[in-house]
Amino acid sequence: MKSPLVVAICLSITLSSAAAFAQQGTGVTERLYPGNGFSPSRIIERRSESGGRQVVVATEEIPGVNGRWEPVEEVVTETVRTGVASETRRQVYRFDAERRRTLIETTESRETLDGGIVRVVEETRIPDVNGGFGLTSRWTEERTTVGPDVRRADGVLLTRGINGLRETERTSQIERQTEPAIVRREGTYLTRDHNGRWIPFEARTAEIRNTPAERVEEETIRRPDVNGSLAVTEMNVTRRSDVKGQEQVVVETYSPNAEGFFRTGSRMELSERIRRSTTATSDGGRSTVEEVEARSRVAPGDPMQVVQRTVVTVHNVSPNRQTTERQVFERDANGRLVSVIRETQEAAK
Repeated sequence: MKSPLVVAICLSITLSSAAAFAQQGTGVTERLYPGNGFSPSRIIERRSESGGRQVVVATEEIPGVNGRWEPVEEVVTETVRTGVASETRRQVYRFDAERRRTLIETTESRETLDGGIVRVVEETRIPDVNGGFGLTSRWTEERTTVGPDVRRADGVLLTRGINGLRETERTSQIERQTEPAIVRREGTYLTRDHNGRWIPFEARTAEIRNTPAERVEEETIRRPDVNGSLAVTEMNVTRRSDVKGQEQVVVETYSPNAEGFFRTGSRMELSERIRRSTTATSDGGRSTVEEVEARSRVAPGDPMQVVQRTVVTVHNVSPNRQTTERQVFERDANGRLVSVIRETQEAAK
């Protein structure tokens, strides 16, 4: 389930969809994880789409005793869109030593639009002692426009305890257009303490500024300190621009303990930087390179270095089909950037 506990800015490179959702199409993607000294693994993802229905089957495999790939887990996700509603079912299966397939978790979600209000309900079930599937959590959210320049989203998470389902988290987010080129967003996230009282565990504020040259988003995150008061623990600055047909994105993360120790009231230090650059290719495709710079965990006071590089290339192989190649590099024990993920996908555009 998409827990509201984790609300973070992240920058990643994703593969292009095989087709628009309503179109028919199929695709197969293979992701290989060499392991770098550990057991390798791979994920085979098979996607089919037809008439507003999409099915994605992702199977994780590892080498068996005979060296052949054997399944260990399978996730089946089915999404159906009908008008203004969509329903998704996600089922997780595990395989035992004899390759028997057992359902271990089911998550169902439904999104509807009614009177300008978007409602989302997501429920997760796992096997219970009676042989059935008991409800373990329910996430509900409502998103609405409360004025010409104001949008609001409120969510509630219920989780199962000894006395049944109990409300354990609340989220609230408001987005306002304060000026023609400025949007301000505020979010509050509450949880229950051991006495049942609602206390904030995170607060986020962000300002998004749009100019002809770039789009800049500055976000400040506050979390409880040792005294229970909300204090600034992280700042994120995201810059997006388009220079001579090249799309560039830079995300910088600042924290007060970037150099390995926390200093109350100290200025924020840069702890991570992500750069992403996308360029059009001569065949009508595109090439994207993303680099993650971070501080060393063993020597946080040293200068930052590139710890991960991701390269994604999309080629048009025919007027109606394209291939996507993705490779991820990370540093090994000797500090060298080595390939850890390779995947290729061919699908309809």
